[in-house]
Amino acid sequence: MIVVRNIPSLVCATLLVGMAIWMGCAQPVTAASGGENALGERGMIYRLSPESDIFTIIPASDPHVRYCPYQLPAGFRVDSMWVIFSGEILPVPENVRLAGTPLLLTMIQRE
Repeated sequence: MIVVRNIPSLVCATLLVGMAIWMGCAQPVTAASGGENALGERGMIYRLSPESDIFTIIPASDPHVRYCPYQLPAGFRVDSMWVIFSGEILPVPENVRLAGTPLLLTMIQRE
C-alpha cells in the first residue's frame, strides 16, 4: 500500500510535468489569430524552478510580464541569461493557464 502524505506537492509536481509535456508538444497559434510583436526587446531568461524545464523571458521594459517562448533553443535554456529577442506575442488559448504569455520567437541572441 502506498501512502501519500504530501498531496499538495504531488498535485503541483503532476501539474508541472503536465505543463512541460504540453509545452513541448504544443503547436503555436498561427499568425492569422492576430498578435502584437516584441521587436528587439531586452530580457532575462528565467527558469520557473530548479526542478522545472520551463523557461520564460522577462522583458526589462516591464518586469511584471512573462513570455513563454515556443521552442526556446537549447543554448538559451540558462537561468538569468540576458538576451535580445523578437517575436510575435500570441493569444493565450481559452481555458488554459500558462507560465507566461505565449511568444513565437523570430530572433534571439545573447546580450
